[in-house]
Amino acid sequence: MPVVKPVIPPKPKAPARPPVQVIKNPHNGNVATPAHHARVEESHKREQAVMRNDVRVNRVVNVHVERYRTEFRPVFQTRYNVYSRTYYPHYRETYRPWYRHGFYGGFYYPLNPVYDIQDSFYNPLIFWLYSDSYDDHYYNAWYGSDYYQYREMQAQFRRPGVFFPTEAMRDLAFGVSTMPIRDQFNFRNGLTKLADNLEEKLRYGLDSPVYLGRNDIVVSHFEMLNDAIVLEGFVSAEARQFPFKAILDLNETDSNMVFVPTETEGEPSDEQMMELRVLNERIAYYGGSVVIEPDPTPAPIPMPDDSIPAPDPIPAPDPMPDPTPAPMPDPIPAPMPDPIPAPVPAPVPPVVIVNPTPPPVVVVTPTPGRRGD
Repeated sequence: MPVVKPVIPPKPKAPARPPVQVIKNPHNGNVATPAHHARVEESHKREQAVMRNDVRVNRVVNVHVERYRTEFRPVFQTRYNVYSRTYYPHYRETYRPWYRHGFYGGFYYPLNPVYDIQDSFYNPLIFWLYSDSYDDHYYNAWYGSDYYQYREMQAQFRRPGVFFPTEAMRDLAFGVSTMPIRDQFNFRNGLTKLADNLEEKLRYGLDSPVYLGRNDIVVSHFEMLNDAIVLEGFVSAEARQFPFKAILDLNETDSNMVFVPTETEGEPSDEQMMELRVLNERIAYYGGSVVIEPDPTPAPIPMPDDSIPAPDPIPAPDPMPDPTPAPMPDPIPAPMPDPIPAPVPAPVPPVVIVNPTPPPVVVVTPTPGRRGD
């Protein structure tokens, strides 16, 4: 297969969106909206009221739950231990010079696996992502008449299991599953194209064939925007791991973008800087923000599943008393008048504003600590 240089997709046709009202999850740093949280609750209610009360849906789900638990879950758990022991300790500091350019990648955020993702197979997006077969009755039970109005929804995911099951991926799918049907199709199409584009860009950057399989794409962070979603994570290929940042347009899938550097030595190249800047401008276009931190604190290294905490350090013994008598204190001098302190200038908040060619406008605010705190 010939290696073709990826191109930057065209700008969206719709006008720029206002800033998004967001709610940050203190546990994993994901950035959602009040509407997303409401949709997650709606999906849970629909699962209980509709899917779990359908006899055929229960039969279909039970078959796939058993298969996933016996065939795929052990492989997934082994992969997580590799990620936590090997990848995070190595890569979380590798990309620190990129932080000031608005790129953190998946290793900056905590990796929270979902071992029992099969328990969420009553949700149609989770089922679509991880089951290896298709059932019309199952999807019709969830979508009703909308299912047959959109033939695009009547298709199986070509890469079941390629997305490593994380809290970020699960929670995102919960909320998207009750969006309008057209948005859901564009989300599905966006994930399919994301996997394809990652393969394409890695082939170009590594100049070698790359084929992504189960658990090779890890989404560790998401951010909800106006009609778009930002995903950050990392991908495994050629026995190496590469962080990525992507935006999925829920209206125009041709405007989707993904940035995945294959070279990490030194500063980003001019070509990488241009592509990253376009991506960050696109995020601002949809009402998001790009935070540049000169020296942020990355997420802690995830612990392996079977790790044992290190024992408490043994305290040092108290030092032996010094037999030498203490010297006599010097006489107390007369107090001197306090010096008049020099005036202290008022602090100036460290705000960096990146002004691309309008529209859009990227407002970048450095904040201490890692993103999501």
